Amino acid sequence: AQELHRSRRASTATNMSVETTSKSTTTTTTSAGERKWVDAWIRWPEDEDATSAKNKGNNNNVHDDDKDDDDDDDEALPLDPFAQDPRQLFSYSFENPVGDNPIEISLKGYNDDSDQTWNSTGLTLWRAAKHLCDYLVKHDDMLQNKHILELGAGLGLCGILAHQLTHDSDSEVIVTDGDTDALVQLRDNVECHKLNARIRSCQLLWGHETTVEFLERIDGTPKMFQLLLASDIVYVDTILPPLFETVQTLLDQSDGIFLFAYCSRRQVPVTIEMVLEQAAKSGFSYELIEKVDGILIYKFQWEATTTIIGGNE
Repeated sequence: AQELHRSRRASTATNMSVETTSKSTTTTTTSAGERKWVDAWIRWPEDEDATSAKNKGNNNNVHDDDKDDDDDDDEALPLDPFAQDPRQLFSYSFENPVGDNPIEISLKGYNDDSDQTWNSTGLTLWRAAKHLCDYLVKHDDMLQNKHILELGAGLGLCGILAHQLTHDSDSEVIVTDGDTDALVQLRDNVECHKLNARIRSCQLLWGHETTVEFLERIDGTPKMFQLLLASDIVYVDTILPPLFETVQTLLDQSDGIFLFAYCSRRQVPVTIEMVLEQAAKSGFSYELIEKVDGILIYKFQWEATTTIIGGNE
């Protein structure tokens, strides 16, 4: 199948919170407190190239931006003049519930067969994101007066749309990804579509400790979020516990909602049953709220009797 490079198998993954340095296919710079990380290291931990890059990062914690810029210049254009340009512009038009003109969003990324997407799946758009966006347009009232965060945002479609659908002064959107390369495109896309200062992009590696570190970096933002968004973000089973640790740490305990879009046709070794089982173990109830063309959208909320281990810090 086309999605998630079917020609490779997903191996047993290691913890997502790995501090490493990588040579990127895009120009990678990080903000204070962020780490070098690409999701290939968790999807293909036994891959020779990925392991080599990972070891290189572990042996050298100093990131040479000048060297990376030189490498990026060499890799900016394919050596083969007839090679296909891997870059792609993803354009969408959504109904505007409060205006006459539609909401137009065009995101810079890469096609799903590119080497860039091989290393960083967030550099392209997957099917579930569009369906989650359609759901948000139909239920835009749930976005108002909320602090919203998108997990594994990739190119940022859902978070950017959520930002453009909010029309009050109290809402704020944070779009996050753990992948260093995806963050470059994410930040560029956010800057091109921001209507005001109430949207920003940050790195977030999943797991309780790394999520607490994330919260400490975002000064001025409330510690709890009333709405979390995610689409097509699970690809190996070992990311499920740290994912729900992050949800536990971020989601408001009184009325928080986690909207999760899953493509049931994706050929990845993570079933929706695995996701739901982990959610229940983590103290969340769930409800299937929409099923369209193989895309499942679930709503997760805290169980009334849940005791939170570690607490929301």
